[in-house]
Amino acid sequence: MTEATVSTVPPALTPVSAQVHHDVSQFLFREAALLDGDRYDEWLAVLAPDVHYKLGARTLRASDQPARGYPIVDNQANELRIRVQQISNAKLTYSENPHSITRRHISNIIVEQAADSGELAVRSNTLLFRSQGVDGTQHTYSGLREDRLLVDGDSFLLAERTVTLDLSVIPSMNVSVLF
Repeated sequence: MTEATVSTVPPALTPVSAQVHHDVSQFLFREAALLDGDRYDEWLAVLAPDVHYKLGARTLRASDQPARGYPIVDNQANELRIRVQQISNAKLTYSENPHSITRRHISNIIVEQAADSGELAVRSNTLLFRSQGVDGTQHTYSGLREDRLLVDGDSFLLAERTVTLDLSVIPSMNVSVLF
């Protein structure tokens, strides 16, 4: 008798219909508008109860080396909710006082459905403009977002987000905004 091997192959993903792609795109655009409008309570309402949020950045590498990254933020649901409380309350955070002005752009949305579940795998590009501080310091962040969405009636819940910034060095003193 031989030992069973464990497959590390990700579950099969299949493209979704044009209507589902449209619905997911609208969900992502509305979610970005909630964050840009500082409507954090409404944003928290579109998160799954066990949401996982990760933010990382790329490292510089030789052309013959595999791409690597390094973690910046790794929040489970409760940590993410605490982070949102800090961001939205000037008395709890120095980094967001005065509050950043942001504009999120979401593009190149690819939506696929996992064959063995009702979950959707979504990849998109994000461009975040941020103006911060009394001097109006400006930064632009580009990155790849990989989301896992759960179908929730006529809408979706964000169950997981992994953002990989296209930066090897973070240009600002902090990354207190959400992507």
